[in-house]
Amino acid sequence: MNVVGREYLEELASMLPEESARHPTTGREYRGKFDLDQKIEEYNLPVARSGPWQGGRRWVLAICPWNSDHTDNSAYIVQRDTGEISAGCHHNGCNGKGWAELREVCEPGYRGRNVGRIEEISPLQQVEKESLDLSALRCVADVAPEKVRWLWDPRIPMRHLTALEGDPGEGKSFVTQAMAAGLSLGQGLPDREVAEPVNTLLLTAEDHIPTSVRPRLEGMGADLNRIFTFDDVFSLDEKGLGDLEQLVTCTSARLVVIDPIVAYLSPDLDINRANEVRAIMAGLAGLAERCDCAVVIVRHLAKGSSNKAIYRGLGSIDFTASCRSVLLAGHDADNQNARALVQIKSNLGPLAEGVGYSIEEGRFRWTGTTAITAGRILAPETEDSALSEARSLLQEMLAKEPKKAKEIQDEAKAAGISQATLRRAKDALKVSVHKEGFQGAWVWELFKDVQEPQDAHP
Repeated sequence: MNVVGREYLEELASMLPEESARHPTTGREYRGKFDLDQKIEEYNLPVARSGPWQGGRRWVLAICPWNSDHTDNSAYIVQRDTGEISAGCHHNGCNGKGWAELREVCEPGYRGRNVGRIEEISPLQQVEKESLDLSALRCVADVAPEKVRWLWDPRIPMRHLTALEGDPGEGKSFVTQAMAAGLSLGQGLPDREVAEPVNTLLLTAEDHIPTSVRPRLEGMGADLNRIFTFDDVFSLDEKGLGDLEQLVTCTSARLVVIDPIVAYLSPDLDINRANEVRAIMAGLAGLAERCDCAVVIVRHLAKGSSNKAIYRGLGSIDFTASCRSVLLAGHDADNQNARALVQIKSNLGPLAEGVGYSIEEGRFRWTGTTAITAGRILAPETEDSALSEARSLLQEMLAKEPKKAKEIQDEAKAAGISQATLRRAKDALKVSVHKEGFQGAWVWELFKDVQEPQDAHP
């Protein structure tokens, strides 16, 4: 028997036909396992990160190959352990894109060149659904029931989302800070029993911490050691949600306030698109459950004629739909000083009674149960009613003698009459304004012919 050299054997092996394989599901034939790292490098695709994924490997792309505006790591390529390849992008505009479409972008004419050929790689160059993760499937009979726990019963539930809505200038930030102050002390919130003090994380993009937030909290008597802020404003994308969860964990916060929510959304996110909003809100809801905390988002109201409170929040209705409780802050349409916090949605319990609050000289105070409703807060201010009230005030105050302008203005403010309405009433009644002496105070005087008649009848 003759001994054959290695070179001769390798030459014989090279003459054999290449072994083919078949896809385990489709039965379609392909040759070998595709070197995806080499192909990604050849295509010059920018990889943000890569690693093991569900038994295979995943490459996350820094820039979407189909839309260069998608720079939020939304595009991906996956190769399973069978050699199958899939690709895609999480943005709706790239719906239907897959590995075949990606190769067509990088190799124009690729599809035409490969028609009728046995594929050189896995048949999942074509788009195929990823395997469903059945670990999330549960039988309801196996789910243990849980009782709703409240941070502020029945306004703010634990492990859920709450929205606080209102027009600018209505004191929404004051309200959230009053919540934080009461929780830091374990007491001080209306209708809430005394409880153990808890921590709060205040994310605010509008209030300056040294000149606004701290003085307000000190004025409310808050335990400042239990209230935390974060100076940087960040987007609630995948990384931002992870960062927020880290902040909640390290501060042991039981209340998380995001004020306002739009300041913490990506500039590319359309707040009027339900699918984009829903993804953010789902991420926040998951965080609230995992961290055992309550998340309150602050939202401005949209301009519009609709008086239905549930539809007045700025942006998609999915902001409201995702929240288990929605609170509305504002003032009565005919009295700017009569403010209230009313609940307009509650999925976990009955609606709470409205609670009043006042803000005077930068100090916040709860004023107890109020009859003000959401309808009164959202109702348009009646000009005739406000002007009539201002006229009556002036006629009553000036009926007997002139009054100092400061005294009249203070009285009008206490009655909820704006300075603009007071001026219109002054002009309508032809009130005379003059000084008492050279350095005296300004005084208002009502002309005799418009004063209330006195003793007109015997």
